[in-house]
Amino acid sequence: MYGIGINDIKDSTRDSTRDSTYQTWKDMLKRCYKLNSGAIVCKQWLTYSNFKSWYEVTSERIRATGYQGKLELDKDLNCQNGLMYSPIDCTLLPPDVNILLAKLGCSSRNNTGLAGVSMVTDRKLAKPYSVSHRINGKNTRHTFTTPEEAYSFRLGYFVGRIESSLDTYSDMLKAQCKYHSLARLSSIEVLSQFESMDAMVKSCG
Repeated sequence: MYGIGINDIKDSTRDSTRDSTYQTWKDMLKRCYKLNSGAIVCKQWLTYSNFKSWYEVTSERIRATGYQGKLELDKDLNCQNGLMYSPIDCTLLPPDVNILLAKLGCSSRNNTGLAGVSMVTDRKLAKPYSVSHRINGKNTRHTFTTPEEAYSFRLGYFVGRIESSLDTYSDMLKAQCKYHSLARLSSIEVLSQFESMDAMVKSCG
């Protein structure tokens, strides 16, 4: 698979669109060795049967808590800007939490130098700075007088989202020993530091 992965399970590709474990393994390899995301897969997980064993055991542990929704593979919750997919570094998360984590950091930086804060070209506006979020399928935009006000609002918004996720997915996160990995971000100060570190790492890359 992509010149490096070994599929050692007979017939595992049959009807693979319905096999979430195989598809997750394939997508992980594609991200690393076809799309060249900069991340790598540990030697153990290059062999499909090893990844499958971890995925199924972890999934069963999560299902035992009562969560029956979709799961996505994440490598960044345990280690910010992690570059390794491995049993130690990875977590299975609900899609909304995975998307939430993806929105943190400098990937959303722009002409203000602050993550998620935009400035309109017409500076004569009383509130030229804005922060946008997508809530329940609808885009919501808030405007502010200064970029600092906008960024403070953004941090507060994400802290609220993280706290809500902790309440909703407490058991499944604890089942993976990852509750505190997410809980550490439920503070404006820590989240600000997280994004500053993210900006520094990506600027060096």
